[in-house]
Amino acid sequence: MPEETTLKQDMRHGSWGKGILAGVLSFISIVAVPLALMWFLEGLVASMGAGDEMAEIFNTLNETIWRLMIYGIPLIALAFLTSFYVKGNKAKVLFTVIALSYSIIWLFLVFPGGELPVSLETSGLFPDGEFSLDSISLTLDFLGIMLLLVIIMLLRMVLSYAVYKSNREKYLKKLSE
Repeated sequence: MPEETTLKQDMRHGSWGKGILAGVLSFISIVAVPLALMWFLEGLVASMGAGDEMAEIFNTLNETIWRLMIYGIPLIALAFLTSFYVKGNKAKVLFTVIALSYSIIWLFLVFPGGELPVSLETSGLFPDGEFSLDSISLTLDFLGIMLLLVIIMLLRMVLSYAVYKSNREKYLKKLSE
C-alpha cells in the first residue's frame, strides 16, 4: 500500500491542461456569454424602438448581469484550481469545497435577498386612451430556487469528499509509480 501524503505534497501534482480548459470555459460562461447577451438585448431594444418604455427593465437586467460577472470572477480562478487536481487529491477536495461555498455566496450577491425588482414605464403606451397607467413595478422572488441550489451545492460538497475517498488509493498508487 502506498504511503499517505500531506496536503502540501498533493498541491504539487496537477494537470495544467485541465485547469486552463476549465478556467477558459468558466470565463466564457461567466463573462463572455453575459456580455453577448447584454449586447444582443441592447440591439433588440434599439431595433424595436421601445427604448424609453423598456429602459428600467434593461437597466435592472444590465445591473444584474454586471453583478453576475464581477462577483463571478473568483469562480474562474476556482474552476482552474478544482480542475487542476485529480480525483483522490486532497487539494481537489479543498478547492471544490471553497468553490461551492463561494458559489452559494455568489448567488446571494447576484440576487440580494433572493429577489429581482423589475419596473416598467407605461405612460407612453396608452397616450390617448381612457386607460391610464404610469408604471408597473414587480419583484421576482427566486428564494425558493436559490435555496434548492444551495442544498444541491451542499450535497456536492459531500460528494466531493466521497469521490476523494473512493479514488485516494488509486491516486497514491499512481503517484508512487
